[in-house]
Amino acid sequence: MKKKDYMGYSNRIAHVDLERRRVEFEELNRSSIRKWGGGSGLASSRLYDELTPQTDPLGSESVVWITGGPMTGTVAPSSGRLSVVNKSAVNGLLGHSNTGGKFGARLKHAGLDGVVLRGISENPVYLLVKPDGIEFRNASHLWGKDIWETEDKIGTELNDPGLKRIKIMAIGPAGEKQVLFACPINERYHAAARGGAGAVWGSKKIKAIVVDSKNAPPFVSQDFQNAAIRATKKIKNNTTCQNYRRYGSSNVSDYWDEIGCFSGKNYQFGSLPRWRETRGTKQMKSFVTRSEGSCYRCPMPCFNQVEVTEGKYKGLKITSGTFVQSVIAFGAKCGLESLPAIWKCKEICHRLGMDFDSASGVIAFAMELFEKQLLTLNDTDGLPLTWGNETAVMKLLWKIAHRQGLGEVLAKGSVRASKELGLGTAPYVMAIKGLEMISSDVRSAPRGWSLGSLTNSRGGDNLPGSHMKGDSLPALHLLQPKNRAEWEAFSDKFVSELDMFENIKTAIYGNPPLVNPFTYRGKAMMTRWFEDLLYGVSALGLCTFPADKLALGPTTYADLLSAYLGEEITPQEYMEIGERIFNIQRLFVIREGISRKDDTWPDRFFKEKLPQGPAQGGEVVSRETIEWVLDEYYDARGWEKSSGRPSLKTLGRLGLV
Repeated sequence: MKKKDYMGYSNRIAHVDLERRRVEFEELNRSSIRKWGGGSGLASSRLYDELTPQTDPLGSESVVWITGGPMTGTVAPSSGRLSVVNKSAVNGLLGHSNTGGKFGARLKHAGLDGVVLRGISENPVYLLVKPDGIEFRNASHLWGKDIWETEDKIGTELNDPGLKRIKIMAIGPAGEKQVLFACPINERYHAAARGGAGAVWGSKKIKAIVVDSKNAPPFVSQDFQNAAIRATKKIKNNTTCQNYRRYGSSNVSDYWDEIGCFSGKNYQFGSLPRWRETRGTKQMKSFVTRSEGSCYRCPMPCFNQVEVTEGKYKGLKITSGTFVQSVIAFGAKCGLESLPAIWKCKEICHRLGMDFDSASGVIAFAMELFEKQLLTLNDTDGLPLTWGNETAVMKLLWKIAHRQGLGEVLAKGSVRASKELGLGTAPYVMAIKGLEMISSDVRSAPRGWSLGSLTNSRGGDNLPGSHMKGDSLPALHLLQPKNRAEWEAFSDKFVSELDMFENIKTAIYGNPPLVNPFTYRGKAMMTRWFEDLLYGVSALGLCTFPADKLALGPTTYADLLSAYLGEEITPQEYMEIGERIFNIQRLFVIREGISRKDDTWPDRFFKEKLPQGPAQGGEVVSRETIEWVLDEYYDARGWEKSSGRPSLKTLGRLGLV
């Protein structure tokens, strides 16, 4: 293929000065893709160069990148992804969020790879992006409206009431009020969460970005089209990917219950009574009515609609209801038993524009304080914050979004709230690097899954990296001594089919291989591998699910990138792109004061045993074990063991010095 055929990137970034209402366009070049993959990689490197520890995330000098990757909106499979990158309002680190749907693809079709927001508008505005330019539109009449109301109002104003032509990313009241974990939402259900970008948008008085474009996808070469076909076929032939087509991640609900690793009642319990009867996989599936659209060019569409047909929440319909994360967030952390109530909480967060992981985390924190009598009814505005009280949770969500009463304190996140509340509240903060934890209890969860929450540069989750199946087993019975032969046979087949370099396979699984999710042996290298793999995927503008489910690996992504650029990119070179991104993000947080001491979990996991369930009486996490695992991880990364900082040798190899 000739290099002139490379045309997938629009090659334009719009830098928007909100104060002066000016737009300047930057032309990109091939080298940015070759080095950073584009998208979140390029944005991370630019923010590292431009921002300083003195930059206030909510001040006039803050910058937000809303950017797709080179393959966003192309014929590549699962190419509907968009990154939002900014200095995090939650913890002052690097907020890097990722969202799906069709907004990112439409932005590309309008001729832009990304929009960069600078300065602060005098009055509320929204940006209208068209192929012929960007308009500033008054949004004063939209200020105060929730995200769904905002979308409907703009759709009517632009003669597209069904939102078939235009796509919108907007903030709600939480962003306007600068709730620190507020997030932009596009197309009602796609959240750019975990980085506090909604609060940053609110500080800049930007209500929405609206894309209005009927343009066709950008031209790409026949070689790239063929590579996309090969990748798509692998996804369609992968059983795990296709199981997501109907029921999302609902199966995780029963698996987490089986091993007892829920975040029950603010991580006090790994198991909760009546979980499967009320919030289990079968119960979740019983509410599914139909598939509900998909992200752009997705061969494994995982969104569905759940509908409540009776009871208190009759008529409630919500998309992506069987993604288990919201069920765990409110069902486990806050102890809500009713799936309809849990989904109502999810809807409230989508409408108000809040990260439901942090929202549920701060509420669970407050609930435990109420349980321990460190908060009283006088402190909670009369709300009885008892576990499972769905009415209290919903009212508190509203108060947080509007910063009223106790909500004013909790809107700052649990770390800041604890400092303000005092009274010995610090032990009940379940956060890493200042960001509320998601999902599983690290005392009993798969070890590779857990380790990634320590190493992630943005804080308390593993979503950008080790949120993967690399240490999963199809059934726990394989771990029983009597089934050793079956376990070994499974491991041999599983590892042989992985698209992974042979030396990495041996370092992770051993030779002969043995897949064991409940040992830390090999997990340092496993975590590093999947972080590099998935950070590269996100930078390209692709969904990480096909890689997360092990359908695609570096061979396929190098094939796509080679065909795209018209020059050979080896699988090793592809993995180096992800490694480079991970290291520049680590440099960012190191500069903000993060070091090895921050790569740790809350004390609860080191001091308190789980009191009930499959892991009842199990050992706490060993600090000594985690220290040697971190040593292994830093060695694998080429980082200094004492500080967790990338070494000069590593930075030189990656071209970062």
